[in-house]
Amino acid sequence: MWLFDVIRKKILRRKYFGDIAEEWLNYKRISVKESTYYKYSYSINKYLKDKLYKVHIEDLETYDFNEFSRSLGTELSAKTIKEILNILKAILRYGKQKYNLKVNVDLISSPKVQAEELQILTKRERVKLETYCSQEGSLRSIGIL
Repeated sequence: MWLFDVIRKKILRRKYFGDIAEEWLNYKRISVKESTYYKYSYSINKYLKDKLYKVHIEDLETYDFNEFSRSLGTELSAKTIKEILNILKAILRYGKQKYNLKVNVDLISSPKVQAEELQILTKRERVKLETYCSQEGSLRSIGIL
């Protein structure tokens, strides 16, 4: 066990969050759709790169990720923050598996996403839509009815 800890510390001395994020992104490239990969890549480059890429891997164990989450809250919606934090947690889980990183991702809080109220057609709009669809007679119109 002692030898494992010595080797781990040597590896960790040279690693940063950015290294793990890039490894994770390459790892995910073969298992997700191309659009998902680009979404991950965009989120990492836009939101994680500036604030976390140069954080040393050993410092991640004491990093205040909830403060990072709060800092995103000033400019982004709760849904977007939640998506970014999910990517961050996936990267940290990857680091935990590959480098025995000691970060408890369950302690990273996500903001509550408020459900938006659906706008329902008024009675007049509904009657107008029904009339149009019944006169149209296409499969699409029948499906809408």
